[in-house]
Amino acid sequence: GGGSGGQNTSDMGYKAKQKLFQEIHHLPPEKLEGVVSIIASHDNTVKRGQSQQAEFQEVEIDIAALSDDCLKELKRFVSACTAKQGEPVPEVGMRVSVWFTDPPDWYAGTITRCRKVNGRKWKLHILYDDGEEEDAVYPDPKGELMLRRH
Repeated sequence: GGGSGGQNTSDMGYKAKQKLFQEIHHLPPEKLEGVVSIIASHDNTVKRGQSQQAEFQEVEIDIAALSDDCLKELKRFVSACTAKQGEPVPEVGMRVSVWFTDPPDWYAGTITRCRKVNGRKWKLHILYDDGEEEDAVYPDPKGELMLRRH
């Protein structure tokens, strides 16, 4: 064997665990129930309160005590939660609705081109169902451009 004292790669480092727990703390309250139940299923030392709504703050969690399997499952859970949050990302072929004031109505169209301009902004080219085309910026400061998720 001759293990040269290198860290076991399957173990999450202390920093990674810290980061994971910071992410957990930033999850919306309804997601914490899932976190608590994952931990409870792996670690029978977690005592659930009598209240149905598990308060994560009240659950004392010792990061070091959690098994690797538990941490991996938590990491998956957290990344699944954080991935779903936030705005949808515009892409070519995505349907959009754009508000026009004259006449006041939502118009449907399709993104034909899109590119990222800076961290959060996108330049879009929209082809409307009635044949009109225009360039637009997303997210729209006035909230008049909506991406439609399917």
